[in-house]
Amino acid sequence: MDDVRDEERDALSASFQECFEEIQPGSLKSTWSPSAFESYLKRVFGDLVRKGYSFTDEELVCTWVRGCPFKDDWFFREYASVLAARKQPLPVALHEALAQLPPTTDSYRKSLVLAARNDSWAGEAVVFRPGDAWGRRAAADLNHMDEAERGAFRELAALAMKQGGAKPSKAFRFSSRGIVETIDPRRFEERLRDWVEALGPKETKVQVTEHNGTVLRGLLWSVAELPGASIDVLLGDAAVACLRKIPGAGAVCARVGNGCLVALAARGTMSAVTQLSRVGRRVPYERAQSLVREALETAAEKAGVSQRELEELALPTLGLDPTGSRVERLGDFTFHLRIRSTGTELLVSDASGKRVKIIPDALKESHGEELKELKQAKKELDDLLPVQRLRLEELFTEEREWALADWRERYLEHPLMGGLSRRLIWRFTVGDRVTPGFCCESGQFVGSSGAPFTLRDTARVSIWHPLGEPLEVVAAWRKYLVEHGVTQPFKQAHREIYVV
Repeated sequence: MDDVRDEERDALSASFQECFEEIQPGSLKSTWSPSAFESYLKRVFGDLVRKGYSFTDEELVCTWVRGCPFKDDWFFREYASVLAARKQPLPVALHEALAQLPPTTDSYRKSLVLAARNDSWAGEAVVFRPGDAWGRRAAADLNHMDEAERGAFRELAALAMKQGGAKPSKAFRFSSRGIVETIDPRRFEERLRDWVEALGPKETKVQVTEHNGTVLRGLLWSVAELPGASIDVLLGDAAVACLRKIPGAGAVCARVGNGCLVALAARGTMSAVTQLSRVGRRVPYERAQSLVREALETAAEKAGVSQRELEELALPTLGLDPTGSRVERLGDFTFHLRIRSTGTELLVSDASGKRVKIIPDALKESHGEELKELKQAKKELDDLLPVQRLRLEELFTEEREWALADWRERYLEHPLMGGLSRRLIWRFTVGDRVTPGFCCESGQFVGSSGAPFTLRDTARVSIWHPLGEPLEVVAAWRKYLVEHGVTQPFKQAHREIYVV
């Protein structure tokens, strides 16, 4: 009986080899119609599955890529049974083929990946699966690590895969902290920063797979155990990148994005508050918004202030002076980082004061860390300024009011907010008297006519809105701004008003 079965399986194998040869690139004979070939392939493939035929990686990939229409759910079911029975890692080429499936077949893709969840059966756990562009990048980097670093990432990945909840367990935090301490924590942070940057719109155009997302979330939870404001920035960057919407698909990886918000909330630092505020104004998803609100409300309650006050107090200076500038001298070169009305700029000049466009290699070698920190500060400024501009515009609907000293500290003289605040019109109230005013570069306050006035220490400050103001007053402010070449961070004096 067994001999008969072996002969039957050999015959089917021969038939499949014939099919396999037919579906090699450029070899499909004109005698086969597409429908006839599909039917023949399905029959032979299905019989081989039931007979326990051992498919090679090449046969699996070629059959999948060239021999099967993606719309055929029969083939998905048969393929899943093959993958589940192989107990071998999924071929890299097949991972790539699965990643190319259109979003409409996402449920099929998930069923195949679940069926092939047997990488550990091959003897060594796979850290990153090449089922998406980000996973292939991370897997390639892993192969170039030294044995100690690679081993640490494998251990962390194994721990991450055991985390099924929305928050890291105490055991995970304890164990991951010990693993990270075995390698250079700074190098670990830099590695994750590189991988987060690879989640940008240029590199990542498809969603991160479930496996890779779970591993990355665990790695970010691990780095969240390290101290420092740079960790908060890394978590904020990761949240924004992973909660970016891919048209027609959804978030890059909501699991990672929401996991970063959980980590930021647990850290509870002022820089974490800044990042939560930034993410809350950048991402559209209700779940993420809810996590941000809960975290900010909790932090504000602990600090004994309102949520808006907490956001003001948490804003960093990034080493800038009250004018929004920072000057660093590295070797014979001077670096000038400053905020302009159109954004930020980092200018470099040599000892003679001549502008330099290309930084010499010798300076990169001798002051590499300082250069990296300056570039990171510029990146943080580029990320924070649009968010702070939006926060200022939100004041129109909040009717906030500050004591003069608090307003000066949090807005007018703050390195990040000063450049924005000095281009806006404010209302100064003393008793029943309200005076709209604008702060000139000299620090003098003037009205719409340009006439200076002096503020009393008892003044209360709020943002000026053209709604409800006489038309001649609004026109006078518009004229003043145009004559003095002031470009406001958003429409204030020139804001459209519709009379009902």
